[in-house]
Amino acid sequence: MDYFQTNGSATFNNGTVILTTASGGQAGSYTLKNKIDMTESFVLKGKINLGDAYERFRNNGHDGGDGVAAIFSTGNVGEIGNANGNGSGASLGMGEPTLKMILWF
Repeated sequence: MDYFQTNGSATFNNGTVILTTASGGQAGSYTLKNKIDMTESFVLKGKINLGDAYERFRNNGHDGGDGVAAIFSTGNVGEIGNANGNGSGASLGMGEPTLKMILWF
């Protein structure tokens, strides 16, 4: 967690980030604490578990989330994942005019 921070409903425990739990009305993100210098090479490594439910496929009584994305933006650090500043998670937190690149899963 030296270089990253959790936002919204996201938590960090034992080396694992959980963006949301299996209940509705949540929005979580995991962002860098500082901007990446895009004129230099960089590597980001990690694993993604998208869970066991998704839109129109309920599992254990809950629907899945909207998805997950890796986003590169010229906006302020931490504003991604909090679309419109209200914690709604709308548009996967990507509804910003400062977006430069999105990798959506």
